[in-house]
Amino acid sequence: MNVLVWEFLTGGALLDPSAPLADSLRIEGRAMVLALLEDLLAIERLTIHWIDDGRNDLPAALDQAKSLKRHLVSEPADVEHALPRHRAHCDAVFLIAPETGGTLLRWTRQAEELGYRLVSAGSQLVSIASDKWRTNRRLAAAGVPVPPAVLARAPCRADALPSLLPPGDACRGWVAKPADGAGSQGIRRVPSVGEAATATVPIRSGDLIECFVPGIPAAVLAVSDRENGTSTLLPATRQRIDPDSLAYLGGVAPLEDESLRARAEQLARQALDALPRSQGLIGIDLILGDALDGSRDAVIEVNPRMTTSYVGLRAVCRDNLARWLVPEEARRFPPSWQDAPVAFDPSGQVRPLQ
Repeated sequence: MNVLVWEFLTGGALLDPSAPLADSLRIEGRAMVLALLEDLLAIERLTIHWIDDGRNDLPAALDQAKSLKRHLVSEPADVEHALPRHRAHCDAVFLIAPETGGTLLRWTRQAEELGYRLVSAGSQLVSIASDKWRTNRRLAAAGVPVPPAVLARAPCRADALPSLLPPGDACRGWVAKPADGAGSQGIRRVPSVGEAATATVPIRSGDLIECFVPGIPAAVLAVSDRENGTSTLLPATRQRIDPDSLAYLGGVAPLEDESLRARAEQLARQALDALPRSQGLIGIDLILGDALDGSRDAVIEVNPRMTTSYVGLRAVCRDNLARWLVPEEARRFPPSWQDAPVAFDPSGQVRPLQ
C-alpha cells in the first residue's frame, strides 16, 4: 500500500512569504509529521510518500529508510499540483493542515474529488469543525456543554461587548479568537463585561467571543472509523496553556488524575456523537471545571485532524499508534498504555514527567 503524507506547513505552505501562517504552527507541524512518519515506517508493506519543502532535517533513521519516498516542493506552484501529481502511485492520503482560511477543507475536498482514500478526516466533518462558531452552535443544539458565545459581525472594541452579548451573562472574562483559527493563533483574553468599559482589546469581524471557562485544559484524541461508525478514544491529555497569552505550551500524556481523565473522555464522546461520522484522528479540546460532578466542564473546540497530543500519546503507547490509522493494519482491540505520564512540548520533545 502506498500512502501519501502531506503536512501543509512543512510541505510547501511557507514557500509563499506572504502566507499569514505563524512559525509556531510550523514547529508543531514538523513534530507531528516526523512522529507520524516514524510510526508508519514501522509498518511492513507500506511505502510512504512524503511531500517536503526541503527545510526539514530528518533523523538518520528516517533519512535512510528505503520505504520513505521524499518528494520536494520548491515553489508555490508545486503545492497547487501536489495532490494530483501523486494520485497515480498513492492509494491513500493523510492530510494535516491548519483550518485557517479554509486550508484543510480545500485540500480535503480536492483529495476526495481525486478519488484518494482519506486516512484523515473527511470534508463533511472538516467543514463543520473548521468553523468554531458553527461547531459551538451544533454541539450546544445537541446538548453538549460549550461556553456561551457570540460571533462578531463587525470590528469593534471590547467595550462594545455588552451590546453583543445576551443579557444576564455573568462570565469571568471572555476569550476572542478567529472562528477559523488553529494552534492558539490570534487568541486574546478580554475582560469581563463589567470591566469592558476600560478595555482596549480589538474585536475583529468574524471573531468568536466565548465565555472564559476556568479549569484544567485537557484534550482527547480519537481514532474514528467511518465504515463501522465507531471511535476509539485515546487517553485524555492535560494541556499546558500560558495563563496570560493563552499560547499552547505542550501537554502531559496521559492526564494524571483518573477521575478527570474519565470526565474528559465522556465529554469527548458526547461531542463526537453530535458530529458527522468520519475517519482518522479527531482532537477535542475541553476544559474540566471545578465541579467534581463535571457540571462545569465544557468542550472548547474540535480539531478535525491530528493534533500535537499524538506526540505524547505515542510515547506512552506500548504499541504503534499508526496501526489504528491504516485500515488494513487496524486491530480490533484498543492499544495498551504505560502508567508513567510524560511531558511533551510543541516541538515534539518528550521527557518523563517530574
